[in-house]
Amino acid sequence: MVSHSGLLTVMERAARKAGSKLRRDFGEVEHLQVSRKGPADFVSKADQQAERTLVEELQKARPDWGFLLEEGGEIAGDPTKPRWIIDPLDGTTNFLHGIPHFAISIAVEEPLYGGNKREVTTGLIYQPVTDESYWAEKSRGAWRHDQRLRVSARRDMADCVIATGIPFMGHGDMAQWTRIFGAVAPSIAGIRRFGAAALDLAQSDACEAAWTSWKNAIRHRPFREDYKDEHDGKMRSAMASCYANRAAASTDDATQAEALITGLLWDHDASDVVALARPLAEAMESQGDALWASEDLEEAYQAFKTSVELDPRRSWARRKAEDVRDLRLKITRPGRKKKGRRG
Repeated sequence: MVSHSGLLTVMERAARKAGSKLRRDFGEVEHLQVSRKGPADFVSKADQQAERTLVEELQKARPDWGFLLEEGGEIAGDPTKPRWIIDPLDGTTNFLHGIPHFAISIAVEEPLYGGNKREVTTGLIYQPVTDESYWAEKSRGAWRHDQRLRVSARRDMADCVIATGIPFMGHGDMAQWTRIFGAVAPSIAGIRRFGAAALDLAQSDACEAAWTSWKNAIRHRPFREDYKDEHDGKMRSAMASCYANRAAASTDDATQAEALITGLLWDHDASDVVALARPLAEAMESQGDALWASEDLEEAYQAFKTSVELDPRRSWARRKAEDVRDLRLKITRPGRKKKGRRG
C-alpha cells in the first residue's frame, strides 16, 4: 500500500466530500437548474456547490493559502505560501447530459525561490462515479490509487491510440485541430474523445498519448511530471513525421507548405521535415521574387512569408517580406495631406 503525504490526504478528503454531492446531483441531473455562461459552456448548481465545498474543506486545512478557481476566479492568500488550483467539475457537458465521465481536479502550486515563479508540485483527479483517484507528487511519479502509472511500451504509431479534445462553439481552433487530425488519423490505431480533459490525461496510460490544444490543459501536466520530457519528445517527433509524410504525398506546394510548417511546430529539428522544408523554402522565395516583379504584392508577401516559416534561416526572404509589406501599406494607406492653417 502506497502511503499518501499529509497534503494529498487533505486533497483527497476534500475531493471525496465534494464528489459525494456530485454523485447525488448526477442521479437527479434532469432537475438541476442550469444557466449558460457561453456557447455550449454550461455551469450548474452542482458545479458551484462542489467548488464551495472544496474551498471550505481546503481552507480549514491550509487557512493562509490562496485559490485559483474555475468558477470563482482568484482568492488571494499569503504570497509566500502555495495556492490551490481547482476545477470542481471537469466534464460539465457530460455531467449535464447524464454521461458518467467527469472529475474533480485539484493541484498545488508552490512559489519557487525568489517568489517570481511558481511550480505545480502535487495534483489529484477524482472520478466520483467510479471512486477512482489519480494523483502525483513531484519526484514520486503518477499513480491510480496505489498502482503506478507508466508510459506505454508501444513505439509504432500504427499501434497507438490517442485521446484528444475537440473544439466546440466558442472554444479552440477547429481549423488547426482538423489539420492535425487529418495528418495523424491515417497513421494510428484510433483517436478517442471522452469529454473530460483531466480524466483523458490521467487515463492516458490506457492510450499512448493525450493530444489537446486547450490552453488550460497545462495544469494537468504534473500527472506526467516524471516522464513528460521523454514522452513529449517522442510524441512530437512522431507528429512531425506524420506531417512530413503528408507533405511528401502531396504535389501541391500550398498543401506541402502547410503540412511542413505544422510539422516544424511539432519538432523544428525533425530531419525528415527539414529535408523537405528547405528546398521548398528556396522555391517559395523565387516565386515571391517573380510575383514582386509582376507587382502582385499580396501574393509576393505570402510567398516570402511562407519561405521564412519553412526555413527561418532565410534572412533575405524575411527582409523581402518586410519590404513588400511596407510597400503594400504605402499603397493601401497613402499619407494624408496636411491641412493648411485657416487664415
